Order: sequence, then structure tokens, then C-alpha cells
Amino acid sequence: MGIQERKEREKEALRRRIIEAATGLFREETYANVSMRKIAARIEYSVGTLYLYYRDKDELFLAVQEAAFERAFDFIQRLPNAEDPLERLRGLGERYIQFGLENPDLYRLMFMMEHPMQALEESDGWRAGIKLHSLLSSLVEECMQKGRLPQKDPLKMSFMLWSMVHGMVSLKITCRLDIYNGTHLPGCENLNLDVDDMIQGTNNMVMALLNDLAE
Repeated sequence: MGIQERKEREKEALRRRIIEAATGLFREETYANVSMRKIAARIEYSVGTLYLYYRDKDELFLAVQEAAFERAFDFIQRLPNAEDPLERLRGLGERYIQFGLENPDLYRLMFMMEHPMQALEESDGWRAGIKLHSLLSSLVEECMQKGRLPQKDPLKMSFMLWSMVHGMVSLKITCRLDIYNGTHLPGCENLNLDVDDMIQGTNNMVMALLNDLAE
């Protein structure tokens, strides 16, 4: 291995350490409470070293989100090997919900943590997030081409489907669904929603909507 190649590998390894440390801190604290100095202290480097890799905290947070989206894509893309694209679309919904519920802190980082968006506006955007959305929209478009869904705007329909499962995951990980599991609403004392119920119920709702659209 040449000197230059070794240096590049060392730089990439340090970049991964920075992202891992930042991810841990952002999962533990609010965006406002995390500083570049705290991140540097966690990996035992000077804060100046971080600025060699990232312009500011906003740019570093974008890198953290990008890594989280990449992890989500790797998990969600493993769809059932079904000939019917509608079944694969159902599988995508199940994988999406499963990822969100098994990784609530990452999901908050991806979609729910308030932070400045300047770095996003100045970059190519969430490349892995766009890749994940493209997986959904391409499946929706395939369903339309094969007559499993009506010919409509695939991007609008993709956004509608995503908003349904995203809303359910967000309600669950913020404990807002607990209102249905306690005595807060009359008649819900014995409802006892669990994760499997939620996944099945959300998919049934999405599939019912898709079936109505297909008729």
C-alpha cells in the first residue's frame, strides 16, 4: 500500500469515527445542545481536526443523516421476491415500519429533529434518502404499468403512501399511540395495540387504499 493510499484510508476511518460520535451525541441530546467541541472530545481529537472535515455542525449533521438514510435503504431494499409489484410494495411498507420502530433514535434524526437546513440547500441533498424514495416511486410506477394501480402521478401517490406509514411510525416512537392503550379515551381500555398490530393495520389500510384505486 502506497503512502497516499494509506493516508486516504486513515482519513476515511477518521471521518467514520466523527460521524459515529456525532450520531451518538445527536441521539442523546438536542441539536442545539451538541457542539463541535463535544463531538471532538468524544473521539479525543482537537476541535480543529473536525473543521478539516466539516465546515460546521450543520454540515456534519447532514452527513449523519445521510449515513442514517443509507442504513435505512440497505435494510428496506430487501423486498420479497414476488412477481406482483403490489406485493413488493406491501413488503416495502412492512420493512419501512420495521426499520423505524427498531431504530427510533435514528428515525428521529432522519425526519423529526429540528435543525438548520442551510447545508442541505447548499448540497446535493439527501442522496440516500432520494434513493430510498426512488425505490418507492419506481415500485408505484411499475404497479401502474402492470395495471395494478390506476395511471396517476407516481410521485404524488408515492408521497401519499409514504406519509401514511411515516405518520404511523412517528406516532408510535413518540408514544402518541399510547392514548389508545390506556384509559385516556373511553372504550380503549383493552385495545392494547402492539407493534405487529400496527404493522398489519397500517399495511391493511394502505392496501385497501391501493385496491380501491386499482378498481
